[in-house]
Amino acid sequence: MSKQCRTLVCASRHLGRLGTLTPLMLIVALAVWVGGSLPATATARSAGLTVEVTALDPGVTAIAVGDRFTIAFTVEDSTVDTNNGTGAGTFPGLLTSFTMTADPGNAGTWTPSGTFDLGAASNFVTGAFGDNMAFQVRGTGFPNGGAGLTFWDITLGFSWPTDMIDSGLGDTFAEQLAPGTFGVPPATLMDGSGIRFDLPGVGIQMATFKDLHQEGVPTTSLFGLALLVLAVGALAWYRLH
Repeated sequence: MSKQCRTLVCASRHLGRLGTLTPLMLIVALAVWVGGSLPATATARSAGLTVEVTALDPGVTAIAVGDRFTIAFTVEDSTVDTNNGTGAGTFPGLLTSFTMTADPGNAGTWTPSGTFDLGAASNFVTGAFGDNMAFQVRGTGFPNGGAGLTFWDITLGFSWPTDMIDSGLGDTFAEQLAPGTFGVPPATLMDGSGIRFDLPGVGIQMATFKDLHQEGVPTTSLFGLALLVLAVGALAWYRLH
């Protein structure tokens, strides 16, 4: 018999002594015991920001300075670093969702109306020495940014508020980020973030933007939801009895 099972048997034998322990308390205690016996679960981290275009490279005519866009994305913080070095981490497949919408009051005509390709998203890199994180998201079906300027990607870089920790190959994304959160201020959008277009024979032309509003909200794990449901159910049962 496992140590945990012996603990439950022992508890049941001495239940008569626990006259002051209500049924609700017993259920909550069991939930805590079960939670402590299960392995830690991965957590999806969601973040959102509103950006405003501050500068345009030559040829980018479909976007105007002052145009605003809202970006929301989710990363899976259990994704493992595939880079052996300790100065930077690489996390293939980190991104699980990404959306971008244009403000209806924009002066420019460009809208992110294509389909983002999460499989083609790249350069999920953390910099333990520079304390930053960057990635790019490509896609298909997006309108041109100007004459001959085809959509290339959305590039985002974040400056981290705390020291990143990189011990090499095998770290999870959450472990390297020190506080274990993503997109929570004072993490800030770095210079060089924006919408990029490709002009054949010339190269990348960009609409640079700055961050107006950013928020990060950890997504509750399924196990956390289960515990919440258990607690609510227990409270309802106790009140009825």
